[in-house]
Amino acid sequence: MALSKKILFLELALIMLSPAKLHSQQNKNKTISIKAKNLVTKMTLDEKIGQITQVDHRYLEQKSDIKTYFLGSLLSGGGATPDTNNPRSWGRMYNEYQDFALDTRLGIPLIYGIDAVHGHNNVYGATIFPHNIGLGCSNDEELVQKISEATAREILATGLDWTFAPCLAVSQDERWGRTFESYSEDTETVTRLGIASIKGYQGNNLNNSNSVLACAKHYVGDGSTIFGTGINGGIDRGDVLVDEKELRSKYIEPFRSAVENGVGSIMISYNSWQSKRLHGHSYLINDILKKELGFSGFVVSDWAAIDDIDENYKTSIITAINAGIDMVMVPGEHSDKSHSYIEFINLLKESVLEGSVSLNRIDDAVYRILKIKYSMGLFEKPLKDYKKLNEVGSSRNRELARTGVNKSVVVLQNNNILPISKNIKNILVAGKHGHDLGYQCGGWTISWQGGSGNTTIGTTILDGIRDKIGNHSSLTFSENGDEASDHDIIVAVVGETPYAEMQGDRESLELSNKDKILIEKLIKTGKPIYEATFVIDNNLIRADLMNKTKDGWDMYEVKSSSKLKPYHIEDASFQWYVLSKIEGLKINNAYVVTINSQYAKDGDIDQDKLFTKNNITKEVNERLGLVPNEINKMQDIIERDKEPNTPIGNHCSKPHSCQYKKLCWEDIKDNSVLKLYRMRSKQKFDLFDDGYKTFDDIPEDIKLSDIQQKQITSYLNNKSFIDKNGVKEFIETIESPVSYFDFETFQNAVPRFDN
Repeated sequence: MALSKKILFLELALIMLSPAKLHSQQNKNKTISIKAKNLVTKMTLDEKIGQITQVDHRYLEQKSDIKTYFLGSLLSGGGATPDTNNPRSWGRMYNEYQDFALDTRLGIPLIYGIDAVHGHNNVYGATIFPHNIGLGCSNDEELVQKISEATAREILATGLDWTFAPCLAVSQDERWGRTFESYSEDTETVTRLGIASIKGYQGNNLNNSNSVLACAKHYVGDGSTIFGTGINGGIDRGDVLVDEKELRSKYIEPFRSAVENGVGSIMISYNSWQSKRLHGHSYLINDILKKELGFSGFVVSDWAAIDDIDENYKTSIITAINAGIDMVMVPGEHSDKSHSYIEFINLLKESVLEGSVSLNRIDDAVYRILKIKYSMGLFEKPLKDYKKLNEVGSSRNRELARTGVNKSVVVLQNNNILPISKNIKNILVAGKHGHDLGYQCGGWTISWQGGSGNTTIGTTILDGIRDKIGNHSSLTFSENGDEASDHDIIVAVVGETPYAEMQGDRESLELSNKDKILIEKLIKTGKPIYEATFVIDNNLIRADLMNKTKDGWDMYEVKSSSKLKPYHIEDASFQWYVLSKIEGLKINNAYVVTINSQYAKDGDIDQDKLFTKNNITKEVNERLGLVPNEINKMQDIIERDKEPNTPIGNHCSKPHSCQYKKLCWEDIKDNSVLKLYRMRSKQKFDLFDDGYKTFDDIPEDIKLSDIQQKQITSYLNNKSFIDKNGVKEFIETIESPVSYFDFETFQNAVPRFDN
């Protein structure tokens, strides 16, 4: 934070010392505005609607439609590559499409968008950088900016000029299939790293030779959707039920900062807010984003996202454009449920002519798009050369990627295994992920959902270890862990297979049965095992380190917003990290652990609220519906740890201190299943504090807002919230980072994390 302030002060000082430069930029902006307005006045309605239309190049009925319908933008969705996927072919394809646009009456150039979200990841041989969740673990603004700069250079080398990045989602539910696209669950972290990314893509000037147009996405709240409200009963594209105050402070804030830092485009999110689709939400787009925040760039829809507004496609078009969408990603996909760009163009024109969409709204959208195109210098240099093709996958960019990986890796526990001794002769790498580049890269790599095998150019975990050890040791790979007993040390590489949006939601965050069987098999050998879950796959939602004990599995989990501190190991090939803090609560012979919980509260305790059986009955039984014997077990544990004669302040973990050896009611209230349960939906149901068991029990004289009713109804209707089979089964259904430890294991683990 101190560094960012110094940078800000330096920037302000430079501006104050350079009034001539500031005046020059103001004049340039004014000139661009005049040019854009003048061009709008010369355009026909068909030409204007064409500028608003964006089509995936795969779905062009014929390439000449760019000219026929005056299309303003093309894109390559995930996997939408040229026939030959190499840098030169991308540049050739871009110029071919651009020629059609320049051959129109006014010669308005295309702007070409792509999901370059962790490097120029659609292009074979491009540098693949860590996904945002990994960069969030690095917590390094300078690194993020440099990675975006490198990505911009590779995008430009292939002729393209617009990336749909960065993602400013503040992800709250790790089961969401797009969690890996979020830097963090913490708004401040997302904001800082998002600004750094925008600066990396756009530089100080969109017309800079190394700049591409950035796109802050997805506005707004996509990280807070409620499980069960999304597609296929999941969370993606679901409903956000927070009130406006929380929406503004937690989810709009990163976009406010993005606007202040000059982001040129913003993409709207698929999700709803209080059951209203964002793509048709005039208040959030027109009133807040454009008017209140002062966003002067253009707003683009997500892929066919306006289709979800209404069953009638024409109604959806009218609602979206009037709500403030400036460019519609149609994209013209060939399927029964999709609409062609020709249909979109005809229906929008019909809507304007009948007065359902005003010409002023159309002019404003086109003006915003043209202003960005002028700012980017597209009118002056619409066609691209091939002079910088060697930038794609260059050695300097790959070295930067290595730095990104080094700073993103998280070590959760090291039982004197790392660094691997040079004296070890036989090393086994076990698990398919250990030698699968596609798995390692994750989703949004070459194809939309990612793939398996040698999908691009890179180094697998196995290859990396081989390069490091040289001739000092023997290295073997086994997908299923065969012959493990013949080796001195085992590197077990497990994790998820790649996925992206729509297909990535998960009800459970557990490792697959195949991975569990592999680990069980390896443990039986008695050999030291280094489990490398955290380095597998940038889209891995969580990092696990598991040890088999007589009491079961010990599982450690980490989220991207965890506060990390450097931990250096001599002669290691990576810069490793350890967690600085773990908070835990012992329940039913297990520890429920939240890592750096942002929900824990400090402060003085009211001694009257210390743990009692009445409290646990009221607070736990009424809210969670836990069976009485489970409550009694919790009560017994607390009573067992009570030391009535101990002076206040000697044992309690809280700043307020109390007479309990390990726990008091504040511990229970802040860190137990109560808190985790309420964290699951991220809603605050204060009405339940009065002991109302159901929605119907709330007195009629209590006034409830519509949003409160929706929150509570959703809360009560989600059956997975309540599990009558006991605490353990219940906890397994919630979203929060939860682990199970026997007491001795946890006691022994804590010092290692605190060192």
